[in-house]
Amino acid sequence: MQAKRRHGGVPRALLAVFVALLMVISTTPTWAIGEESVAEEPAKKGEVSKQVSTPANVSTDETTNNAKNTNNEPVTKADGSSSISNSSSSSVPSEEQSVQAASSEESQPANTEEMAVEESAAKKESDALTEEKSDAADKLQAEANAEPHVIYSGHVQNFGWMKEVRDGNFAGTQGKGLRVEALKIKLDLAKTGLTGGIEYRMHVQNKGWLGWVRDGALGGTQGKGLRVEAMQLRLYGEVAEKYNVYYSVHAQNLGWMAWANDGSNATSYSGTAGHGLRLEGVKIVLVAKNGGKVPDSKFVNYKKNFYGAYIIGVQAHVQNVGWQAAVGNGEIAGTTGRGLRVEALRVSTAVGLDVPGRIQIAGHIQDQGWTGWRNGSVGTVGKGKRLEAIKLKLVGNELSGAYDIYYRVHVSNLGWLGWACNGEEAGTSGMAARVEAIQVRLVPKGSEIGGSGSIEEAFLSGTSIQYKAHSQNVGWGRYVSNGKTAGTTGRGLRMEAFAMKLSGGSIGGSVSYRAYVAGSGWQGYVGSENNAGTIGKGKGIEGVQIRLTGRAAAMYNVYYRTHVKDAGWLGWARNGESAGAPGTGKTVEAIQVKIVSKSGAAPGPTADHVVNKAYFDDAMLKRARGYSSPTGWLIMVDVDKTKLGVYRGSQGHWSKVGKWDVSCGKSSTPTVRGVYSVSGRGYAFGHGYTAYWYTSWNGPYLFHSILYNEGSMNVLDGRLNGHISGGCVRMEIGRAKWIHDNIPDGTTVVTY
Repeated sequence: MQAKRRHGGVPRALLAVFVALLMVISTTPTWAIGEESVAEEPAKKGEVSKQVSTPANVSTDETTNNAKNTNNEPVTKADGSSSISNSSSSSVPSEEQSVQAASSEESQPANTEEMAVEESAAKKESDALTEEKSDAADKLQAEANAEPHVIYSGHVQNFGWMKEVRDGNFAGTQGKGLRVEALKIKLDLAKTGLTGGIEYRMHVQNKGWLGWVRDGALGGTQGKGLRVEAMQLRLYGEVAEKYNVYYSVHAQNLGWMAWANDGSNATSYSGTAGHGLRLEGVKIVLVAKNGGKVPDSKFVNYKKNFYGAYIIGVQAHVQNVGWQAAVGNGEIAGTTGRGLRVEALRVSTAVGLDVPGRIQIAGHIQDQGWTGWRNGSVGTVGKGKRLEAIKLKLVGNELSGAYDIYYRVHVSNLGWLGWACNGEEAGTSGMAARVEAIQVRLVPKGSEIGGSGSIEEAFLSGTSIQYKAHSQNVGWGRYVSNGKTAGTTGRGLRMEAFAMKLSGGSIGGSVSYRAYVAGSGWQGYVGSENNAGTIGKGKGIEGVQIRLTGRAAAMYNVYYRTHVKDAGWLGWARNGESAGAPGTGKTVEAIQVKIVSKSGAAPGPTADHVVNKAYFDDAMLKRARGYSSPTGWLIMVDVDKTKLGVYRGSQGHWSKVGKWDVSCGKSSTPTVRGVYSVSGRGYAFGHGYTAYWYTSWNGPYLFHSILYNEGSMNVLDGRLNGHISGGCVRMEIGRAKWIHDNIPDGTTVVTY
């Protein structure tokens, strides 16, 4: 509430009467202004323009009607009375109106000068408000006409972050062979009045698609030396309702790729994925959805982008797993780190290409070798055979002229081999090595695939080991291989030196070896084709050690055994173990050597591959040498000492496989003594007890387990080293099962 105004001490009532008389007398247009001046002051500043144009005592509708009536016709007011409109003058206020104006607490200036000042201020305020509204309208129009901008920068190999560019300009490098490793992208919406922003994600070497980031955040990696291969972009918020984002990349070996837009779709990417090609530069532009100009494609080298969609599926049949789900271009079919073989493979016909054609496959299968070229699949199912190598090729001049097909395999004990291409061999042969996983990539002609494996070569062929012996009174024999005998047997001639080498194949690596010389001990290791031992000194070899080196050691085990005086063939040693009878005075007379894949079994028994002096005091072994067996196996039973021995070899050359404690027949039901043979077997027998895993060697006389409660695995009588049976030979259940599973019918059994 403002304070009441006083004007030169003149009473307010007299002033009001004076003003009213002046208004009645005057007929000049100035009173129209005066009429407006006596209106109440607006309650709010924002209502000035409206209050000035409408007298306080006349409704808006009435004023409007008066303005429209130009023929002095009566105008009906809201209260039902009428008035005469005069086009040449404003309405004249009544005395009552004047008195109301004079008695108002918020009265107007008392003289025309003050009224003019106040009128001027009101007009200025009205003009300012009009100007403010005009500015707001201009701003809205400017925002409607303003365009958003996209701003982006690339992190480039050897350069780091490059200068920001915008709106379709090039970010990155061209012709320098440098990878883009990361991107930052943002929008400038400052003058558009729009909200929202931009999201993006990168397909990165060895990582695939990373998560979405937005508005200037780092997309890709930094400081890891990994290339960006493809990218997806999309807008969000209000800006996405009015604009599309278009983007194109410059890819290694390919040049500019097709423009993509709206990365919300999984196929809306620009670049390559699964082809090992680096992104070298980018262009990004915003295009209005209503009438915007789509980027020109006349400078695009490839009219499409290359993601992993060109092969319907690569599908592997894996040991213990079966057929896996199909995988796409560059993805892994099969398994790694689980030791499971791929048994069959399907590669579906190429699709999504701009040229016709198909894919054919050939495979190298265990025990079968290479198949012919086939459409679709290769390998076996349900036969337990490993796939050892593959070949793939494109069929059709247009397809093979426009694209290359690359493939590589993950091999047991070696890992990933190198990439093969367009019909080349990938895998191994002659090495008994299983394929465990496969990758296939279809790429534009001439593209570099990248991503080398553990081994550079795509295909490896098996190797063999050759060896020869220098024998007493004989000299050097010829090289032999694959487990054949070097030296002599049955002649009592000592072996004095030996040499060996790897031959054939492409796997690489070598062999080293050394000898234990009688009276001298172990020599140092020597390499391929060098002599271990002595020549011309009359000294025999008593022991040997052999080992592989390099990639040969990764792929193979080397097994070897010695034929020793008074012992015959001993067990098989492997990979640097001692073989023979070092320090016993018993010389080696012959040697056999064989290399076996890491997944392969030993060539024979491995027990007693190295023996000491006590071995030669073994009464059972000495007795065994006098017997033969048609199966190459021999079982000896010392009934008195309750011992059982298992031997492998031949008469005079038996090697001990094992020697075990047993129980034999009691005095009333003794174990018979003599020479017998194995003649049948079964799982269990007994009444009131159960004996498991029996093998017959003389009618009712059996090898079998200790006794268990009938029908259970609860031990009833587990005694060994005694004479307690009804004539059979009892032993631990595991050893009874071993004889059941491994000793063939016809094997000689000697009980004494």
